[in-house]
Amino acid sequence: MTAKPDHLEAAMAMLHVKESEFEQAIKAVEGALAHGRTGEHELSAMNELAKDLAELAKKFSNQIQEKLESL
Repeated sequence: MTAKPDHLEAAMAMLHVKESEFEQAIKAVEGALAHGRTGEHELSAMNELAKDLAELAKKFSNQIQEKLESL
């Protein structure tokens, strides 16, 4: 689980970091498969990052909604 940022800007920065990590995880899975490995460990790590991204995206969406409602 990722840390929960309190501000929209922090959420955006964390989202960017997690997106980069997810892209690296995809490359790790591809590399494992290219070398004849199952990639099970790499897939597990990628799935954890996907969960983190989903949670962060939900928080980000909620923060945007709160800002819009306050306008």
